[in-house]
Formats: sequence, structure tokens, C-alpha cells
Amino acid sequence: MVGAVSKGGKEGHVTEREAAAKAVRVMQQEFASDLARSVAAHVYGEMDLPDSAATPSGCLKEAAQPPVSR
Repeated sequence: MVGAVSKGGKEGHVTEREAAAKAVRVMQQEFASDLARSVAAHVYGEMDLPDSAATPSGCLKEAAQPPVSR
């Protein structure tokens, strides 16, 4: 089962492929909109950018591995 919850509410589709495609489109639109707002607010001095994390939260495996030396 694939579903998406957007700011406008829940959405449903007949096929899994259709649902997955719509879910990805909705997430991309929401992300792009939020990113554009954040960048504009930073550029115009309305907001500071958040401190970056040492490791992104989705990269748990990489955090457990020692850094590669070159």
C-alpha cells in the first residue's frame, strides 16, 4: 500500500504505480516550496539557515563506519 499525506489532505489511487508516482510528485512539490521559502528568507535576512548536522539522519550506516582517509 502506498499513500501520501499532503498539506491539503489524504490522496488515494487505483494502482500502486499511480499512487507511488503521485506521492513522489507531491513530496517534490512540498520540498521545493519549503526550500525556496527558506532560501529566500535567508537571502533577505529574515531567517538564519539551521546548523548542518555532521551526518544526515538518513545515513546511519555511514555514521557507524570510520572516515575514509585519502
